[in-house]
Amino acid sequence: MAIPKNKLPTKELILKHMKNGIVQLSLGEDLDEYSLIRGTIPDELAKQGAANPYGAPETEFTAFNISKNKWVTFQIEDLVEYKGRVKRYVG
Repeated sequence: MAIPKNKLPTKELILKHMKNGIVQLSLGEDLDEYSLIRGTIPDELAKQGAANPYGAPETEFTAFNISKNKWVTFQIEDLVEYKGRVKRYVG
């Protein structure tokens, strides 16, 4: 069951959390760790451009799933759980 619309984090908040550390969120059954920090993403999988460029839909977010070692694009409204930043990245 998704998070109620009035409780969803904004794209700006998710972006802020992921630029400063590792975020836990769930899009289904698993609570996975996500990040946008280069040091958490293997070099061969790093994106050359911005993962969430200016002008991208406000309801869509792209991040690196550390738990599954792959990039994921999801609709913010599909979030089942959002723990926010759970680890600060010091690289």
